[in-house]
Amino acid sequence: KKEKNKSWDHVWISNLLQSTSRQSLHAPAAGLEDAEIDSTNKFLDNKLTMKVDRLEFDPSQPKLFKDNGASCLNSYIPYYIRPIEGDVQPFLDLLKTWIPDDTDRGNGEYYRHWATCWWSHNIQHPGKKILSAPVWISEEGYGKGTVFKLFQAMLGREYVAEVTQTQIESNFNNFVFRKLMIFFDELRVDQSSRVNIMNKLKFYITEPMVAYNDKYKLERDIPNTFNISCHSNHRNAITLKGDSRRWFCHY
Repeated sequence: KKEKNKSWDHVWISNLLQSTSRQSLHAPAAGLEDAEIDSTNKFLDNKLTMKVDRLEFDPSQPKLFKDNGASCLNSYIPYYIRPIEGDVQPFLDLLKTWIPDDTDRGNGEYYRHWATCWWSHNIQHPGKKILSAPVWISEEGYGKGTVFKLFQAMLGREYVAEVTQTQIESNFNNFVFRKLMIFFDELRVDQSSRVNIMNKLKFYITEPMVAYNDKYKLERDIPNTFNISCHSNHRNAITLKGDSRRWFCHY
């Protein structure tokens, strides 16, 4: 139940929605574990009940934070990675297979360094934008899907999405909601979809806000908290102009 002229969200909204047929409501706020609230209004008016104005997703903020005077509850739950001893050589060997030493007249080591810095940033600073994106083009069997699975394990499965060509061409983009990384798989830009897809990708890379459009929901702008990586088996994965600055492309 929502009181007139009040805008709020809180942790137990599902409990409230499910309790309409109950005569009492158990409030889980601190100090109220054993208390019974006999109406929703009393629950909302109680000073121990936590109420916020908005539910947000922002990895750079604590669980509760203020935004332009509004009280916000952060739905992001960080994944804590425990370092262990191990051999990273298989991953380095994979990267060297992708980018040999003789790449671009002997710049392979430099490009491998760029790639590892780009990947490392996403792990060390989740949600912080990088204004460029890699495009990895190779034949099948080069392990492109391995990187996607590694990031799911390190950042959280719910925060890392793999998006198909059909999804990016759709008018709906629910895959941008609550994400830290998006992998565009088997990307291929043909003449008919070139402008539409390239404009979407440019906005996903650089814009601080993105339009979130899910089925049966009102379209709205949400903070852009994800970086993108494109993988493809096709040479026409994307189209570039001579002055393009957003892309690191490797074949």
